[in-house]
Amino acid sequence: MKRINRRQICFGTYLKLKAERVLTKTPVMTTQPLENQQSAGTCLFSVLNFLEALVNSDRGGDDDGRVIVTPKCAPSVTISDSSSGSLRFVILNPGRYLHDVVKQARSVILVGGTMKPFDEFIDQIFLPAGKVDTDVSIFSCGHVINAKSQLAIYTTSVSFNNTTWDFTFKNRNNPQLINECGEFLIEICKFIPGGVAVFFPSFDYLAVVWNCWKSSGLFARLQTVKTVFREPRTATALTEIMQAYMTAVSKKRGACIACVIGGKLSEGINFNDDLARAVVIIGLPYPNVYSAFMKEKLNFLEKHFGNRSGGQRFCEALCMRSVNQAIGRSIRHAKDYAVVFLVDQRFTTNRRLHLLLPSWIQDVPKPLPSQKDALKQELVEFFQRNSTATR
Repeated sequence: MKRINRRQICFGTYLKLKAERVLTKTPVMTTQPLENQQSAGTCLFSVLNFLEALVNSDRGGDDDGRVIVTPKCAPSVTISDSSSGSLRFVILNPGRYLHDVVKQARSVILVGGTMKPFDEFIDQIFLPAGKVDTDVSIFSCGHVINAKSQLAIYTTSVSFNNTTWDFTFKNRNNPQLINECGEFLIEICKFIPGGVAVFFPSFDYLAVVWNCWKSSGLFARLQTVKTVFREPRTATALTEIMQAYMTAVSKKRGACIACVIGGKLSEGINFNDDLARAVVIIGLPYPNVYSAFMKEKLNFLEKHFGNRSGGQRFCEALCMRSVNQAIGRSIRHAKDYAVVFLVDQRFTTNRRLHLLLPSWIQDVPKPLPSQKDALKQELVEFFQRNSTATR
């Protein structure tokens, strides 16, 4: 990206101020509805923000700004709604905006809820600013709950019928795998009170699974155990779905909601108490390395931070931060309790993924019992013990 001079920056600011003045003046008579006028104003500010990002991007000649163009996609057989196109500006190395602060300040404190893994903060913020590993101290708080008694986490590599939980991209559309996933949910939902939140890697994959379950009859069978809901893509529809879900959870049968990691329900909604007595993570939400953004990001990491393992660590970090956020949706206060199922063989075979779980639950995960009756007994005991303790 070519260097942009101060005159261009001033022009970008001028455009924004000019638009603000125009939009805040008394509106002229128009035949357009008010919501259309407001929508037009919002779109104009989006364009101006985009231009402002462009003219302010190349600080210090880092050449790490990119424009990502996503064309509009028509509806497909498996995806019910179309995907709107977008024009997006991204910074491949946001850490550089903190370099001056790190160099000049006596101390810098970064605080967050799901910052682990910390590698990229050290590699991209502190080391380029002249610090060394020994300059950085890492502290992780514990949790308000007793994780060993109020949280049960099961890892599983095979189904009850010995089907390997292989949700890699090349295998995850396997009908047998999808049906086994449905059978597994039916079994565990029988023993879990209240609500069950099931998280899938993407909206597209959820659509594939949903259609497969409906055609095979698994969806109807799951409906006999719990009332089933699905996270929509739009915020307006989400409000209605969540209200219906909360109502269903309060009934004796309870409810199950299929969600998407990275969606609203995995990051912005609290599933406290009976809203999620169980969280089920299906597969691993690794980013699409073939997308335009990820190609640019991985090439940038390889070029500026030395080796391909940096890109691999970045993908693992994105994945496990999303998983950790989804797990955290169910534990919202000191007396809350829940069961978590990590359904993917990679949770049992990849030691690094286990280490990227929050420190307060590092010792909690255990293998899922191979027999349904053994799992039933453990779940019944878990919920009886915790429901009694919170009365």
